[in-house]
Order: sequence, then structure tokens, then C-alpha cells
Amino acid sequence: MHWSTWDSSKIRINEDGSVTVFSGLTSIGQGVETAFAQLAAEVLGVPLEKVSLQLGDTAVSPFANMASQASRALTIGGPALVDAATRLRERMQVLAANTLKTEPDNVVFDGEVFSTKDGSASATWQQAAHRGWMGWGRGDSDKIALEELGEYDPPSITYGYATHAAQVAVDLDTGKVGVEAYWLVHDAGVLVNPLIVEGQIAGGVAMGFGTALLEEVVYSDAGQPLTTTYLDYLLPASEDVPDIEMEHTVHPSAITPGGFKGVGESGTIPAPAAIANAVANAVPEIAENLVSLPMSPSRVWTLLDKAGLAR
Repeated sequence: MHWSTWDSSKIRINEDGSVTVFSGLTSIGQGVETAFAQLAAEVLGVPLEKVSLQLGDTAVSPFANMASQASRALTIGGPALVDAATRLRERMQVLAANTLKTEPDNVVFDGEVFSTKDGSASATWQQAAHRGWMGWGRGDSDKIALEELGEYDPPSITYGYATHAAQVAVDLDTGKVGVEAYWLVHDAGVLVNPLIVEGQIAGGVAMGFGTALLEEVVYSDAGQPLTTTYLDYLLPASEDVPDIEMEHTVHPSAITPGGFKGVGESGTIPAPAAIANAVANAVPEIAENLVSLPMSPSRVWTLLDKAGLAR
């Protein structure tokens, strides 16, 4: 069974040796442009500065079946990119071998220069790309342009996993819940860029804090929205979010080429549950009535008052 969430990526090696990645996926702050550039550079074996991207441009990008959502950009777009880059790297190896008048398995590449294993002949990456576009040294290749289109149709969806723990303090005078400490262990499979992963998880946890404690859309009995500005709809501030202690357990996905798993949801979704459980443990007398979010001061104080704990 396939999930109809396939994606495609195209890579071109230009005549000057630079690399352009084309994808219908777009960056929405999750760092996909950095991750895609890193993947292309790693698979091709070239320096990162050689790689540029064109994302979401319908005039030049291949078709994207969905969008950058639901932890799918890297988990579905990434394998398509790896597929294209792998085949293009193999073509460059053959092109370099024909240029050096040897066999592909006798050619080594150091990121800048192709050379024979005995060092008797060499050609730079740029020289090989130039010869390929000019048609020199292609041998019996049936393709001229140094472009490859990769596609990936996953057999199943792969998700990241996380365990969250929160330490909270409940003010019996006001009902305010403060998060004093926060820990999590996360598994996103292979981490292409650990800094981006940690930033995305931390941002997701902060969003979860808002869900748990602050954010609520309120309507009047007549259906009139009462939360119409950010003065009414409260978001977490930096003082509301403590330092997050984060650890990673890297278990590559068994079904995704590259071993990637999602990141987005596993920061946001567990946070409200962890905080609610911490409040229930802190004040077990109101635990069974903690059934609505956010756990705002007024809502918590009302529960404390009914339990005879409010001061």
C-alpha cells in the first residue's frame, strides 16, 4: 500500500561545476533549504558552497504532491533528492573515467578533483562538468544534460518519537502554572542537521506550552469572537519557557532511504500532556477534572476552589 504522498526532486550540475537543486517543497522555517543542500553536497561529494536551491518555483521545479507539512519535507522529499543525487554522482564518475581514459572503479574523488588511483591522471570536478555539457568524453551515455529527476513514493509513513517530562509549580493563590524544568528524549532517525532539529523541537515545545497554559479562542454566547488581537490571545514569552534538556536516540527509519524520520509533531504534541500530567501530580485533588485546555490561572483556580485548596 502506498500513501499517495510521493515527491520528486531534480538536481543539475551546471557547466561551471556548481550544483542546483530544484524542489516543489518550500521552506516554512523548518530549515529544509539547509538540509537539502547538505544532502546534495554529501551524496555528490562536493563542498556545500557549490550547492544552491530553487524551491517552490512552479516554473522550474518538479511536481510536489503535497506541501511542507506534517513532518514530510525531509522524510519524502529527502529520499527523492538522494535518489537523484546518487544517479548524478554515478554519471559524473563515468564521465570522469572517460575523460581520464580509465574505468569508473579506478577513479577516486576528493571533493574537487577526480584522479586515477595511481595518480597518473586527474581532472577537476568543473572540468568534468564542462566536458559533459560540451559532449566530450560522455562515452556511450544516452543522456547529455547533467540533470537527474528523483522520485519517492513511500510504502508507509514514518514518524519521529519522543518522551517528555515536565516539572511544574501551581500557585494556590492565583491558579497560575509555571513550568520550572523540562526534559525530553527524541528520535528523529538520522539527523541531517542536529542544530536545526533541536531548534525545531524547542520551538515545538514552546508551542505546546501555549496550548497547555495560554492559548484559547473565546466566543460570546452570540458567536462573536472575543479573542481578536494578541492582547486577548496569549502566546508564550521567553520567561514562560525554561531551558529544555534534550537528548537524541538515533534509530534510522527502516523504510525511508536515508533513515530520516519526522521532527515537527514530536515537539508540539507531547508537551501539553506532559504539563497536564505534572499539574495532576502536583495537585492530585483536581486531577480528574483537568479535562480542558488551556490550564489558565482562572480555570485552575476554579478547580482549586472547588476542591477547597484555593487560598
